[in-house]
Amino acid sequence: MKKRGVLVWIKWALEGSIAWGMYGLLKALPVDIASAAMGKFLRAVGPLIPVSNVARTNLDIVFPQKSAAEKKEILSGCWENLGRIVGEFPHLQQLRRDTKKVTVIGAEYAEEIKHSGKSAIIFSGHLGNWEILSGVASQHALPLSVVYRPASNPFTEALYQYARKNITREQFQKNRGGAKQIVKALRNNDTVLAMLVDQKMNDGVEVPFFGKPAMTASAIAEFALRQQVPIYPARTIRTNATSFRVEMFPALKLPNSDSHTQNVLELLTTINQLLESWITEKPEDWFWLHRRWPKPLYN
Repeated sequence: MKKRGVLVWIKWALEGSIAWGMYGLLKALPVDIASAAMGKFLRAVGPLIPVSNVARTNLDIVFPQKSAAEKKEILSGCWENLGRIVGEFPHLQQLRRDTKKVTVIGAEYAEEIKHSGKSAIIFSGHLGNWEILSGVASQHALPLSVVYRPASNPFTEALYQYARKNITREQFQKNRGGAKQIVKALRNNDTVLAMLVDQKMNDGVEVPFFGKPAMTASAIAEFALRQQVPIYPARTIRTNATSFRVEMFPALKLPNSDSHTQNVLELLTTINQLLESWITEKPEDWFWLHRRWPKPLYN
């Protein structure tokens, strides 16, 4: 056990060294160059990696009517977008303050949250560079908090924390303890909670997504309905290289039938439908590499 533990720490240290070194190199480059270089690299290499087969299955599920050439281009675009996100990650502090690179549509909803003096939830998906959304909160002085799953590698986790410092007020972990902290913050009107809700949650609720049942995290609906907190949709669109448009939308109407279970399902269905429309509009911006649907579809 001791030997195995040492080997794990050596592996973590090597991975961490590579991650920190890459971060430093990309940070030393201008953001446009870092983004373009990583985008071109992953556009060329990404489709050759086995995980791309997951994306190909997802594309077949979502776009059965599209040609093989169209799906191939979406997959290449997905990898390029992911590479650009990697290149832009060390420059988040700069990008989120750059009003020339980041334009905001629907800023009045951020102001609405600010002047309400109450908690709110902003949700999005893994679209464009989703990290840019934090810039809207910063520009409008919103006390933004995020829900995240910590990396198992402590050296990599330290890098994530370093890169995101001063971007969010607090980071809640995806576990029972984190959920309790979130409920407390929402009750105290002490946070604007940002959530990415487009990935599979095995212990979630089965909700249609692109016409097929998909296990969907129910936390956002539970938080909103039990605490009566408004939910605002938002998305980031990559408009050109390192330029983005952030769009915020009016708060969703919370269902209020006598059945809490039905209310949760209705709200999650509305959220998934919104995500579907965003993905369909600009599919190359979405993270297609995740097993969103049940395992048998990927066999």
